[in-house]
Formats: sequence, structure tokens, C-alpha cells
Amino acid sequence: MSSDSSASSALEYYIRGQHDTEARGPFTTEQLASLTESSDPAKSVTPETFYYDISTERWATIGSHADLKATLWPEKKKLGFKQKKFTVINAEQTGSAEPITVQDFLAAAEGKTKDTQGKADRSIAMMKRPNGAPAQRRSSASLAQSRSFYRASK
Repeated sequence: MSSDSSASSALEYYIRGQHDTEARGPFTTEQLASLTESSDPAKSVTPETFYYDISTERWATIGSHADLKATLWPEKKKLGFKQKKFTVINAEQTGSAEPITVQDFLAAAEGKTKDTQGKADRSIAMMKRPNGAPAQRRSSASLAQSRSFYRASK
């Protein structure tokens, strides 16, 4: 610590509120700093709180004494965000294909466009029997007949 800051911390201050008739103190700068954080308005110290200035022999506000104010309310570092370079990803390109509408999308799914016409849906092809006939569901009567045949063969 420098001799200047140790000298200011050795000073004792008498303080009073704007409407107070009696002074409080003596306080060191450390004690005043703790009073700046007080939640009790009767005990708290603000820049509008008066202190007795020995050099001028007058009451002055703490806010008018730059060094004392800086000691009690040190300027906090302001954090900011670094601006990131903005790049457009969905920019319109000239000469690109026209946008697809819902109707175009559905027509393509149904095989009704020139690009999809004549192309078979693979999921349908997988459901067909090896001979190319579509798989059929059996009726409940046919299933019951198969079960009875299976039981009889046991």
C-alpha cells in the first residue's frame, strides 16, 4: 500500500444524514465502506451523506470528495460482449431454383411430377410377395380354419 492510501485509511470521519442534527463517528474508511452496504437506511452511507471536512472545517457531502467517494464506491468493471461477425446463411441467391410449394411437395410424393413419375415407392415394393402380388390380409374365417388344421396335425 502507498503512504497516501494508508494515510487516508488512518483518517477518522464524522458523518451525519441530511436531516440529522447529531453526528455519528468517528469512523475509519473501512467502517464507512461497510456502512455503504447496510440495508438499514438510518445507518447506511450514501454519496449524499455529510462528513466533517477537517481541512475546511465544514460539512460536505461524501459525493463531493472524489477520493473518499472512489474509496467507498470503487468503479466496477463493466463487462461486455464481443461482437461476433454476422454472416447470413439463408441469403437469397440469384439464379437459384424456385421455391417448392406444399402442392409441389405432395405431387412429388404421389409420383405426379416429371421427376417422380414412374418411380415406385420402395416401402410398397417391400410389402409385395415375391411373385409381385400384393400381400393380402386373411379373413378371420380363414385364420380359424388354419388354426384348426394346425391343431389336428399335432
